[in-house]
Amino acid sequence: MMNTSKTPSEAPRELTVKQRIFRCFTVLMLGNAIIFIGYRFTVWHTEWTINRLGGQTVTGSPPGYSDLAYSSKTPGSIRAVVCSRFGRWLGSQFPVIYVVDLRRVSAPDSIAKALHVAAGHKHVNELVLYKSAVQDEHLSIIAAAFPGLRCLKINETSVGDSGIAQLVRHKTLTHLNVQRTAVTDMSVSSFCTMPRLMELNIGETSITSIEDLRRANPRCIITTELTTLKRTTDKQRTFRKIVMPKNDGVPQ
Repeated sequence: MMNTSKTPSEAPRELTVKQRIFRCFTVLMLGNAIIFIGYRFTVWHTEWTINRLGGQTVTGSPPGYSDLAYSSKTPGSIRAVVCSRFGRWLGSQFPVIYVVDLRRVSAPDSIAKALHVAAGHKHVNELVLYKSAVQDEHLSIIAAAFPGLRCLKINETSVGDSGIAQLVRHKTLTHLNVQRTAVTDMSVSSFCTMPRLMELNIGETSITSIEDLRRANPRCIITTELTTLKRTTDKQRTFRKIVMPKNDGVPQ
């Protein structure tokens, strides 16, 4: 009968300290690689989907990059590395979507799908829906899915009072363009509940209670004249707001 008992020489050997460190390092690197690939795929898929629906996006380095590069509290040695060519390249490997531009997208279903796709990106701070098929019900998606939104352009659309009511008490919205929309004086009370609103364009609307708006929010600049905004202007203004590094993905 064959003896299957292990001899002392066949006992498993214990790993040395260096081998344990190497294995932990390998597992850590593989985990980071999986996270990195997953993140890049998510951003790419969002950009591809929005482009396919007729819109486009503006991306840049993550906010943490700007904090390290321009904060006076950052040590000089760290700031030098962050602002170096390698630092700029490293920051560009983690793109963040800041602007979703859906101007002239003519299908309401495409607007809804693009908003749902972009909703997972918490750094989106500007939505451009100029001359698009955006409808009142879409603003409920915007209010719920983009809590950090600062600039919303829905000028020359069919949005009315019921749509503006969805934005009541939005905490971060600072710029709102509703020129040539269906809003009336019924939206004045909604505008008055937006605590950080600093710029409101109501050109060629049925709003007449301008003085009520000014009394409710003296800091807000209310524009009643028509303005024409170019696509590049929208993008560059957004990047100036978030203080992006020079020549780091800013469109020319």
